[in-house]
Amino acid sequence: MTIDYLSIKNSGTIRELIGSFKFSEYRKYHIFKKEDINEYLFRQIQELIKNKNGKVAIAKEGKKVVGLISLLNLNWDSEIFGFRMAKIAHLIVDEYCQNSFPIKYDLIFFILNECKFKKIDHLSCRVDTEDFSACHALEANNFRIMDTLVTYIFDKLRYRLPYFKELFRVRLFRKEDTPTLSKLSKERFLNSRFYKDSNFPKDKIDLMHGEWIRNSCSNLTDARVFVAEKNNMPVGFIMYKKNKEVENFFKIKIYGSGLLVSNVKGAGHSLIGAMLKDLISLKIDILEIDTQITNYEILRLLQGFGLNFVSSKYTFHLSL
Repeated sequence: MTIDYLSIKNSGTIRELIGSFKFSEYRKYHIFKKEDINEYLFRQIQELIKNKNGKVAIAKEGKKVVGLISLLNLNWDSEIFGFRMAKIAHLIVDEYCQNSFPIKYDLIFFILNECKFKKIDHLSCRVDTEDFSACHALEANNFRIMDTLVTYIFDKLRYRLPYFKELFRVRLFRKEDTPTLSKLSKERFLNSRFYKDSNFPKDKIDLMHGEWIRNSCSNLTDARVFVAEKNNMPVGFIMYKKNKEVENFFKIKIYGSGLLVSNVKGAGHSLIGAMLKDLISLKIDILEIDTQITNYEILRLLQGFGLNFVSSKYTFHLSL
C-alpha cells in the first residue's frame, strides 16, 4: 500500500471509494438521495484540495484507491487559544476491504507526520459511532475521546408540531441582549469537549464561547435567534443558522449549528417550541440539532417534541 497527496487533476480516482463509504453524512435523512450525497462529498473534498488551508491524502493498493484522509487548519480556533489547531475532516476507507483498520491507522499516522512538520499542536476528529475501525485506529494513534454528539432533526414532510404550553415569553433577539447571552453561554458549557481536554485553559474556553456568541449575533442574515425572558430579563436563548453550502447543492432549506442555552427550568421547552413554530412558518425543510449524549434535559425535550434521532458521532482529541 502507498500513501500520497491527492491533486485536483486526479481527484476523479476517489469516486468509487466515496460510493463504497458506509458512514456518509446525511445517509439517514430520507430527503437526500444516495447519489447526491456521494457527489456532495466528492465536491467537498475537491474544494478542500483547492483550499490552501487543507490537505488530502489517499491510500492505494496497486491502482485502486482504498482510503482517504483530509486535514483542515482551524485558524479561528488557533487565534483564540494561542496554539496551532487542525482537524481531520474526512477519514474514508472502502469498508468492503478486510483490512480497513490498518488502512485507517496508516492514513492517520501519515497525517500526524504532516502535522508535526507543520508544527500543529492540537488535532481533533469526529467519526460516526458505527465506524469502529476508525475509532480503534484513532485510539491506536493516541487520540482520546472527548464527547459523543447526537443529532435530531425536524423534517417538515414528516412532522406535526405537538401542543405545548408556553411557560416563558419568547421574543426575537435584540442587539442589547448580546452581553447577557455571552455571559449565559459561559455558564452553560462545562460539559463541552474543550473542558474535558486538560490542554485548554478555562479562561480561553470562556473567551471562545463568548466570541462565538458575539459573532453569531452580529450577523443575522442567515441566522435566527430567540430569547426567553423572565421579569423582562433574558434567561435563555436559542440560535440556528442556514447551511448555505448544503442548500446551494441540494436545493433544500436546511438550518443547523444550533445552540440552546437556558439557566431556568422550563425556558428550554418554550425556546424549542418557538423555534419549531418559526421554522414551520418559514417553510424550512430540515432543522438539525446537535447535543451531547449526556445532556439529558435537552434530549428529553427533543424527544418530547417528536424530533427524529438520525446520527451520533464521537469527538477525539490529540495533543501533539
